[in-house]
Amino acid sequence: MNRKSTLFSQLIKALLALSISILLSACSSSPDEELIADAISDIQEGLETKNSKIVLNTLSDDFITNKNQDKTWVKRIMALYFLRHKSITILITQSDTQINKQHPNEANTEATVVLTGQAGWIPESGKIYHVIGRWKKNDDQWLLTYLDIKD
Repeated sequence: MNRKSTLFSQLIKALLALSISILLSACSSSPDEELIADAISDIQEGLETKNSKIVLNTLSDDFITNKNQDKTWVKRIMALYFLRHKSITILITQSDTQINKQHPNEANTEATVVLTGQAGWIPESGKIYHVIGRWKKNDDQWLLTYLDIKD
C-alpha cells in the first residue's frame, strides 16, 4: 500500500470513527454536542455513500490534519479511497466530545476506533486508531478544523 493510500485510509477511518462516537454520545449531550453529532453523522454518510461533497461540507476552509494535509488533499484522497474500497466498517470503543468552556465556539472530540476495509464480503484490513478532532462553530454550524490520527 502506498503512502498516500495509507494516509487517506487513516483519514477516512478517523472521520468515520468521529461520526459514530458522536452518535453514541448524543443521548446525554448539549445542543452544541448534538450539532457536532449531526456533522459527524454527515461525514459518516458521505464516506459510506462515497459522496465526498457531504464530507467536504463538514470541513472548515482551513482544515488541516496532524500531517499537514488540507481540505484539497482530503478531496483527492477520498476519490482514490472510494475506488479502492467497496465498503468499510467501524466499531467505536471509546468516545468523548467536550465543548470548550472558555471558548464555547470551540470543541474537541476524542475517540478510539476499530476500522476494517473491504473490497468484497470479507474484510481485507483492520486497525485500531486514536483520533482527536477539533471543531469550530461558524454561525450555527460546527466545522471540523483539525484531525489528529494515531495508530
